[in-house]
This record gives sequence, structure tokens and C-alpha cells, in this order.
Amino acid sequence: MLVNEGQRESLVLIDRLLEEGSHDELERMVYRLLDRGLLGEEFLSAARALDLVRPVIFLATLGAENLPADEARNRAIWCEVYRSLAREEETPELVQIAFDLPVRWVVRRLLPLSGSVPDSLDYCKGDAGAWIAAFELAIDRRGYDLAERLVAHRFTKRAPERELLLVARVLFQRSPLIEASPLTLPLAQCSELIRKRLPRDTAMNPVRSDLAVHSARYILKAGDPSRAIEAVQRATEAKHRLGGMLLHAEAYCHKGDLPRSIAILDRLLSEAEVTERNSPTGEDEVDSGATATTPIHKGFDPDLALEALRVLQKVVAPLGQSIFLMSGTLLGYAREGRLLSHDKDVDVGIFDWSSQFDLARLLLESGEFTVDTYSLGGTATYVFPVLHRATRVSIDIFIYYREGDRLITGVKNRFGYLQRFAYTPFGLEEVDFRGIRIHVPDDVDRTLTENFGNWRVPDPDYLSFMESPALMDVGGLEYQLVGRLNALSGIQAGNAEKLRRAPDLPDRHRERPSGMKTKPLTALRALREAMQKAAATALFTEALHSA
Repeated sequence: MLVNEGQRESLVLIDRLLEEGSHDELERMVYRLLDRGLLGEEFLSAARALDLVRPVIFLATLGAENLPADEARNRAIWCEVYRSLAREEETPELVQIAFDLPVRWVVRRLLPLSGSVPDSLDYCKGDAGAWIAAFELAIDRRGYDLAERLVAHRFTKRAPERELLLVARVLFQRSPLIEASPLTLPLAQCSELIRKRLPRDTAMNPVRSDLAVHSARYILKAGDPSRAIEAVQRATEAKHRLGGMLLHAEAYCHKGDLPRSIAILDRLLSEAEVTERNSPTGEDEVDSGATATTPIHKGFDPDLALEALRVLQKVVAPLGQSIFLMSGTLLGYAREGRLLSHDKDVDVGIFDWSSQFDLARLLLESGEFTVDTYSLGGTATYVFPVLHRATRVSIDIFIYYREGDRLITGVKNRFGYLQRFAYTPFGLEEVDFRGIRIHVPDDVDRTLTENFGNWRVPDPDYLSFMESPALMDVGGLEYQLVGRLNALSGIQAGNAEKLRRAPDLPDRHRERPSGMKTKPLTALRALREAMQKAAATALFTEALHSA
């Protein structure tokens, strides 16, 4: 299933309340969510997809005694699956109720002593639903090789079309939740297996084409852009053309061919129209500013973020290397004395690339944080993101390098490009930030001025990755690429404000290599005008209704 933002926020809060033992507040929340389907299968499926162990166990037992026997047994299986995973050993109850089910095979393969588990799937029984459940579990727990094994074993050429479509649906729905890593290649192979086994007829062509796009996406996430370009060629349906072009552009960016990537994006801009917000492939949301592995959830609670910062400061204290507030978090500290409510994450910095490994080790050993270890890369690392488990708040840890008379950091976007930012070197001073003793640059005003310009005046349309005074190589290829992605993001979101500066900033550098030419600039201005008119009409209509 697709996880909506309301489900995500509710489940994250349930997870926190369970961890804290806040039973009274948890009870009140349960009652509030009853009419939103808390007891239904969708909430349980969402908790599994988000890999929230405590909420899965909680929801699997909540009201189970009032369910029909088959549904109650299914919930009991999920409860024991996640209890086993949490304990790192099979529970007797799981053995009893799921002895020969494929979901038990997955659990046993995921446990630390998996080497003693029979490798064969031949003993596993169950209908298509049982195998799909095992397939989902393997994906949710990042056992992508196990997922491929399940598909290859169960969903053969003789499998009914309905079963193949069930596998395809899981691959489509789970895709936005899967982070880039070398481990995702088996999911591409799953997509290809199902694509090849679906009937070659008109009715199945859209699904086969969509599977080709997703196969290419998984290949690209695994770090093979050349193979991704080959794979997306098999997406033959017109509805996947735009998504395929965007994936092409991303793959060429990962290959280091930025001019070709930019040329493809210009074709997209020239052909763009103002329509209802709709992702071309179901996943290809255009992202013009997030780091490579920024979690996709968008909710930001300043109080929870402050708690995540407090825990981070406590965990890294033994490092002997101070973390310090930077970017939007430093801006919130200096301008408002709190974290910005419209922010999306917490930004901190450290000096020296070698610190990243000791810092990652402390964070992992604490059990408080999820660390994207694939973002660690020695001297090539500028930022690595972590996730505070209890609050689900993401923290970007930027690494600052001394190069001559400047301090350099950067942002590596998941699209494949790197932007670098240069600051005047600074020392650190310890301050009190809402009860947390933490460090900030010793010249906050200068650092924020270099970061934001006139930082004292709020600017909701500010684009740090195009307007920051600290940005290096303004007008260069990375800058040109970001300009296109920002414009496409605004078009896709139907956001007139986001398009306000979209044609003007690239226009200043149109004579640079890969500068935006007349056709896409003209298209952008027309789109901006159309969106502004549509927004004005909507406001007028709303005013009439409220009068």
C-alpha cells in the first residue's frame, strides 16, 4: 500500500508513545484514530512498510479478539513475526502458527543465526497472499535478495496473471520508501521477472512499461546509470515518456554528463504544461534541493527536532569533536531563538572528514539513530544524514574542510550532482539553545550573511541552492542543472510562488555553457503567468465563497 502523510505522522507518534510508556496519551490517540481506520488493515500495512516494529506489534494485537478467525490469525502471525525480529530469535508462537509459511522462512533468514536455516523454499506452503506477505516483509526489512528468491520460486511462468499483478503492485507501492544503495539490484531483477512473465497483450502493456521504469529506477538506485538507461528504453507507453525522460536525465547526471542531462531537462521544460499535480511514474517527484538520502516524510515538529538535537549532542559528547549549528538551524537560533517551524530537518556541522567514521560509530552504537552508512565516503563526503529513531527527525551532518583561506562544505543531491559552498573560516563558541549546551560559529552574523545574505528578513521563496552568497561556481553546470530541477519541481507541484524566480535566475547566466536557451525560458515564463492567473482566480473564488 501507499503510505500517506497522515498515517506516517500518526504511526511515528504511536511509536514514540509506546517507547515512552505514555499509556494514557496513547489511549486517547487510539480513540481519536478509530474513525480513521486505525483498526483496519491499512494502518497495519503502513506500519510494516515503514518498518515501525512497536506499532506493528501494537496494532496486530489491538482489537484482535473482535476480528473474524482468519483475520485474527493473520494479525497473530504479524505480531509474532515482529516479536521474533525484535528479539532476534523465533518465538514459539511463530513456529506454531506459521510453521511452513514463507513469511517464517524470511524471518529465519533475517535472524542472526540464519546460516543454520534450510536454504530451500520447497517446504513452504500457502496461497498467493501468503507469498505476497513474505515478499513485502523481505522488502520492508531490506532483504532484497530474499525478495528475489521468493519471486523466482513462486511466481513462475505458470503463475496466474492476478498473482503477477500483485507482485507488481508491491514493487510500485514500496518503491518511494526504498533508499539508494547497491543492495537494490535484486528488486530490479524482480521487476524484470514479472515484466517478462506478464502476457504480451495490449491490456498488460501499461503494466509492463511501468515495470520497465521501476526496474530502471532500482538499477539507478543500485549505482549503475548505464544499465538504467538501457532498462528504461523498454518503457514504451506514452504515459511513461515524461518519467522516462526524467530518469534519463538523472542517469546521465550520475554518469557525470551534465550537459546531456541539462539538454533533456530543457526538452521537458519546453513541453511542460500546467496540469493537475501528477507524478509521471508514481515516484519521479522532482527534487531540486534535498540531500541524497533525505527521508521522504515532510512533517517537521520543532519540539521533536529539539529533542533529536539534544540526544545527538549527548551521544556525540565522547567524540571530543564539537558539533555546531549551521544553515537553517543556525538561522532559527539567531533570528527567532528557536527552530524554524517551516524547516524540514536539523542542520549541524563538524570539522574534518576523518571525524565522520568515529561519529557514525557512536551513533550506531547508541541505538538512538539510523545512519546512512552508504553516504560515508572519506574525503569525498560532505554530508551524511541520520535519523533519530524515537522522533523520526532527520539530521543532516555537514562536514567542513579547510581549503586555503576558505571552509568548504557541499550538498550531494540524489539526482547525482554536487554543489559546494565556501565560508570564511570560523571558530566555535558554546551557547545555550533552549536548554541545550551546543556550539555555534564565533561570528554568527558573518556566517549567516555568507549563507543567506540578508538573513534577518524572512524570505519564504529563498532558494539556497541558487541564491546563497556562499555558493561556488554560480552559473556553472551544477547551477544550470539545479535551475531546471527547481522549475520542474514548481511545475509538478503547481506552485506559482516556486516559479516566481525560476526563469529569472537562469536568465542571468544564459551565456554560460549549457545556459538556458530561448525556448525553455519562454515556456517557463508562459507557465509562470498561467499559474499566477490560476492562483489569483482561486483566491478570488475563495473570497467570494467566504463573503
